[in-house]
Amino acid sequence: MGNPTYEQCNEISYRVYSVDNNDKVDGKNIAYNQKNPLEFNGQNEVHSGDQKFRVLYSSDNPDSNGFQGMAVAPIVNDVVDTSQVTIAYAGTNQSDPKDLLTDTESVVANSGGFAGGSGVGESQLKSAQDFAKCMREVA
Repeated sequence: MGNPTYEQCNEISYRVYSVDNNDKVDGKNIAYNQKNPLEFNGQNEVHSGDQKFRVLYSSDNPDSNGFQGMAVAPIVNDVVDTSQVTIAYAGTNQSDPKDLLTDTESVVANSGGFAGGSGVGESQLKSAQDFAKCMREVA
């Protein structure tokens, strides 16, 4: 398949917001299949035009800092191609108080982004790094 197109990346980036259990995109959440990430479970596909992507892993961290991320791989000839994993992270969700507090502390208060500030736990940057590290270990 090659690298995802701009349109496919845009759709994946849009869909990462539905990882948040409080946010639904087109009426549904995105969730990976915990028992077998490569198997379809009704909630773990992203479609962009004719291309389907399987959600291999997703992370929603609502209790700590509002981080959301997901990793997807294209489905080519009905087979999930895990050699082409794309990771997407959600930006600021204005309806999530933890997300807003984290962004305020790390950007406005200039806390440096690595250490969690008062009351939000670890930073979203640390959550993103941990997510990417986990995906490298799995792939």
